[in-house]
Amino acid sequence: MLVVASNINVIAAYFQPHTNAVEIIDEIDTLIKQCVNNKPAIIAGDLNCRLDVGNYKTKLVIRTLEEEGFTLMNNPQIPTYAIMEKARSTLH
Repeated sequence: MLVVASNINVIAAYFQPHTNAVEIIDEIDTLIKQCVNNKPAIIAGDLNCRLDVGNYKTKLVIRTLEEEGFTLMNNPQIPTYAIMEKARSTLH
């Protein structure tokens, strides 16, 4: 989904874990092409590319987005998910 505000483009995305890198890149690329060019863009969401694993999918998606001028802002050392156990949330 693309939201164009008065001074920024925001791409909101969710991809299921089994979505491959090419599908993620193609979908995001389609949204990037719809952005208003004179405004900065932010991609936010869950791409299901695990930074702690560093597999082919993750490396390809990140490299492609960096080539498009985007910068990864979250710290790969800090998990961005929570696991539910016995009705408690625990950040890992």
